[in-house]
Formats: sequence, structure tokens, C-alpha cells
Amino acid sequence: MFTKECDKNIQRTIEIADSMIELARKGNDEREDSGCGVLYGMLLDDGFKLRKMAVMERDKHIEKENKRAMTTMNVPHLEGTGVSLSHFMKQPVIDISQCVLCDICVDVCPEIFIKNDSGYIEVAEDAAERLYDTHGNPINPRLLEDVLEAVKNCRGDCISWDETTKTKSV
Repeated sequence: MFTKECDKNIQRTIEIADSMIELARKGNDEREDSGCGVLYGMLLDDGFKLRKMAVMERDKHIEKENKRAMTTMNVPHLEGTGVSLSHFMKQPVIDISQCVLCDICVDVCPEIFIKNDSGYIEVAEDAAERLYDTHGNPINPRLLEDVLEAVKNCRGDCISWDETTKTKSV
């Protein structure tokens, strides 16, 4: 995917951060005292911070590359034509019966996962619009990456992807 050395280094940083997160979880599960808990808690926190920073930087590079590519494309303007566009969009769904209210999803991606007035986690009503354009293309790669991170790290394993068909007129 990446050809530039700087992009390869960013991808490697993401992989290192993922390894930090994995080691922190394993270490915490196998720890024998509270000192190790502090150590692995710090490693987990730093792994998430490092990963988020690297993903944001990677997304900037991708966005810059996409802008460069878009200037060479001629995309037809369909607004006002009445054409219906049918597309598939994956949207996160929470199985509330499996949710352990760990709040990891809210911490990792507060734009999509919110805590309601009853204290339960739910997916924002406009999640699909925040994630995809009318053609079903991701709008914000960082946000989509955050959702994937929340799904991956959910302690209750209660977040899944629901592929739904949306039809919009433009």
C-alpha cells in the first residue's frame, strides 16, 4: 500500500503500538502484583496514544495523496438529478446484553459511541453519515480506524458490524 519510506515507518509505528497494546493486555492478565498492573496500565495507555498519533499522521498522508489524485479526476456532479444511489455501509452495532460498560469504545471513538442517559453505550444516530458519503465511501479514515479499534478492543466483545443498504437521492 505504502511506497514512500516515511509512510512505511508510520505503518511500522502502528504495528509497534499494536504490539505494545497486546503485551500490556497479556502482561496484565498474567501479573502477580499491583506494581505490574501499574506498569502494564502505563504501557497500554502509551500504546493507545502512540497508535492514535501514528494513525492520524498516516491519515494526513492518505488525505494529501487523495487530494492529489482528485485533482486529476473528473467526477460527474449528480446533485439535483434525482438519481438514487444504493450503497452498502457497515455500521457498528452494540449487543447491549453483552456490553460490560467498560467504556473503551467511548474513550477510543466518542464521535460514534456515546453513553446515554441510562448509562448504557449506544451508537450515535448519525453514525453512518459521519462514516460514509452518499456513495458509501469512507469520509474520515481516522474515524473509521477509531471504530475498528473500538471493536477490536471491546472487553465484552459486544460490538459488531451491520452491513445495511442505504438509498439516498441526490
